[in-house]
Amino acid sequence: MEQSDDLLILDTRDIVDPRVAETVRKVEEIGKEQFNKFVTERLQSNTKSIYEPIKQNKLFMFSRQQPKTDSKEKQQISSLKQNCSLFSQLYVSCQVRNGDLVEFFRHENQAYPPSLSQFGELRHGSKSDLLVQLERITESVNEAPRVDALVIDGAALINMLKPRGSKTFESYCKDIVVPYIRGQLLSVRRIDMVWDEYIQDSLKASERSRRGKGIRRRVLPDSKVPGNWEAFLRVDENKKELFAYISEQLVSRDIVFDEEKQIVSTTGSNVNCRKEKDVSKIAPCTQEEADTRMMLHVNDAVADGHKCVMIRTVDTDVVVIAISVLQKIESILELWIAFGVGKNFRYLSIHDIANSLGPEKSHGLLFFHAFTGCDQVSSFANKGKKEAWDTWTSYE
Repeated sequence: MEQSDDLLILDTRDIVDPRVAETVRKVEEIGKEQFNKFVTERLQSNTKSIYEPIKQNKLFMFSRQQPKTDSKEKQQISSLKQNCSLFSQLYVSCQVRNGDLVEFFRHENQAYPPSLSQFGELRHGSKSDLLVQLERITESVNEAPRVDALVIDGAALINMLKPRGSKTFESYCKDIVVPYIRGQLLSVRRIDMVWDEYIQDSLKASERSRRGKGIRRRVLPDSKVPGNWEAFLRVDENKKELFAYISEQLVSRDIVFDEEKQIVSTTGSNVNCRKEKDVSKIAPCTQEEADTRMMLHVNDAVADGHKCVMIRTVDTDVVVIAISVLQKIESILELWIAFGVGKNFRYLSIHDIANSLGPEKSHGLLFFHAFTGCDQVSSFANKGKKEAWDTWTSYE
């Protein structure tokens, strides 16, 4: 039997929201406290009428729904009403005093600048617009290039590898993940699995919360795989436990891989390897995102003699970072990115793109990407990355 302070379902090991568990623990205490207060105020001291309504408790319960956010249409209507009210006040003020519109619009007249904010939230643009421009520099390749090492974005891989037919997490790892890694090892000598870290109160936490919520489930070898895989992966604690479990299995001697090949897998800030090696260049690591941490593993692979490296990802951020830092990786001959899924899958030649852009523009690409809008920076209203790219390239 599991020893834990969490309130969970024994069969599926779904973990109840901690706030609900706290309600269950203290519900009797809360009831007694409110009963004593009722008796004191209404029967003993008579400070309140016995007919006065009792306030409803707003406790977190199993069936209590999360507060709903207004739809985009309602937010737009609310914004229009605020604008109408603002200009009505402006019109009235202009009737009684000499109104100066130029002076009026010199000052902030809304709670959030609409050029950078959408209903008080970050204005999210389309990051993939930049990828379209970068791919025009050099043609994508459909045939797999020959490389020595493969660096995999672990979170992206788990999102792609659905647990079809797997009943437990142990089955998912052995029947889905391990065969995939074995298949990749047929064409490379080293694989690095790089996982995201999930740090509480980080900037990335707000971005992840925007993607929705799921059910917390304990990840153990015999725990049942959830039916809704996407919802399961929306919970940071779920991913943290799942990634740690898979990372441990990949370097475990209980699972057979080609002994001539190397597997490196991150676990938190540390790194585990199937074959002994010096990991001082890649661990301990304080990088939260696999996007940046993968570049350290590319550099380490090159230092170990793997001159042609490939990164597997689905994130435009990784492409931008790779182009920006390529010139700092000494002795690398080729850097490829296996990008996308399904019919949109292709190979991007990062070294060719970086050579075409030149050192200065490649280095500046990172700032350009952040300035025109990314996960933590608002994009400009009605000015996407394509317009910004056209402006930037017009001054060559």
